[in-house]
Amino acid sequence: MSKILALASNTYREAIRQKVLYSLLFFSFVLIVASYFLAQLSLGGVFAKIVKDVGMFSIFFFGIFLSITMGVSLVFKEVDRRTIYTILSKPVSRFEFVLGKYLGLTFVVFLETILMMVALYVVLAFYSTSVEWTLLKSAYLMFLEFCIIVAICLVFSSYSSSLMSSLFAFSFFVVGHLSDNFAKVLLNIAKRMQISSPLINNVADFVQIFNLDMFVIHTKIVHGMRVPTVYLWKSTLYALGWIVLCIVLSLLLFRRKDLK
Repeated sequence: MSKILALASNTYREAIRQKVLYSLLFFSFVLIVASYFLAQLSLGGVFAKIVKDVGMFSIFFFGIFLSITMGVSLVFKEVDRRTIYTILSKPVSRFEFVLGKYLGLTFVVFLETILMMVALYVVLAFYSTSVEWTLLKSAYLMFLEFCIIVAICLVFSSYSSSLMSSLFAFSFFVVGHLSDNFAKVLLNIAKRMQISSPLINNVADFVQIFNLDMFVIHTKIVHGMRVPTVYLWKSTLYALGWIVLCIVLSLLLFRRKDLK
C-alpha cells in the first residue's frame, strides 16, 4: 500500500507542475466570475440560476478537459521518457504502478473540483447569504464521471499514444452522453411503427450500459428538482463498477506490454 501511495504522490506532484492545470483553473475561475456579471443583465428572479448553471457547467467542462488531457499521458509518458524502467526495476509491481498512477490523478481532479466549487460559492455569496448545499450533489456526481474518464484514459494510455488515447477517450465521452437519448429514440421509433420486439428492447438496454448522462444533474438542481440520496448511491456503485473494470483492463494490457 505504501508503494501505491508513493506512486500516487509522485503522480500528483508531476501533475501540479504542469502549466495546463493552472491554465484550466484560471479560465474556469474567470468563467465562473463572469457568470455573475452576465447574470446581472438578466431579468429578476433568474440571477442565481444563471450563476449556478454557468458555474456548474464550467466545472464540468474543465473537469472533463483536465481528465482527458492528463489521463491519456498517465502510462504513455512514463514509457516514452523511459522512466518506467527505473520504476519497475524497483520492487514495484505493475498493478501498484497502474493503481498509483490512477489514484494520483484522481486526487488532482478532486482538488480541481473542490477549488472551482469554492469559487462558485464565493460568487453566489455576493448574491445570497444562504448556502445551497444541494449543488454538492451535482459536484459529487461530476467527480465520479471524471474518475470514470480518467480510468478510460488509463486503459488507452496503456497501449496507445497520447493522441490516439485522446480521440478514443473523447469518443467514449460522447457516446456515454448520447447513449440514453439514442435508446429513447430507438424505443420511440419502434413504438410509432408499432414494432414490438424483444431484440429492440435488448438493444436499447445494451446501449444504456455505458451511460454518463446520469452524472449530469446540475440542471435539475438549479431548477429546484429533488435528487434522492438513493440516486447518489446507485450512481456511485455504477461508477465504481466501470472504474474497477477499466483498471483491470488497463492492468491486463499493461502486463502484455513489452517493456524490454
